[in-house]
Formats: sequence, structure tokens, C-alpha cells
Amino acid sequence: VLYPKLLEHDDPNVKKITQEFIGEMGDLSVVFKNYVGRWQKAQDIKEKSTDFIKETNEVFAALGTRVEKENTILYPILDG
Repeated sequence: VLYPKLLEHDDPNVKKITQEFIGEMGDLSVVFKNYVGRWQKAQDIKEKSTDFIKETNEVFAALGTRVEKENTILYPILDG
């Protein structure tokens, strides 16, 4: 809901940053969809627990980075 509205913002810098975030989010959503698809069965998680843990940590790190970037880059622009 937020990103489409930001693409209509009067400030071209806000539009540019929003487009960058949308591009990054597309990559992140593909990574997450692949992750969810790969780890649907408990048996797969049990048999490949090391891989599951590694991928889970990678996905969480990517999500954490995304939230951090929104909090430090995007939202402060909107407050300013």
C-alpha cells in the first residue's frame, strides 16, 4: 500500500528511492518464495537441518537488512 503512494510523491528523490526499494523487494520476494517452496515438509527440514538453518539465517538476515534500510533511508525522507 505504501510504495504505490510513494511513487506518486511530489519529490523526485522519494520516487527514485521508492523505485530502488521496489526493485530490491522483488529479489527478496523471489528468495523468500524459493525458501518456502524448498522447506514445506518437516521431513526435508529434519533430513537437511544444516541447510535449513543456513538458509533460514540468510532469509532472516536479508529481511533484517531490508527493515533497517527502510528505517534509516526511506522513512526519514518521509519525515523530512
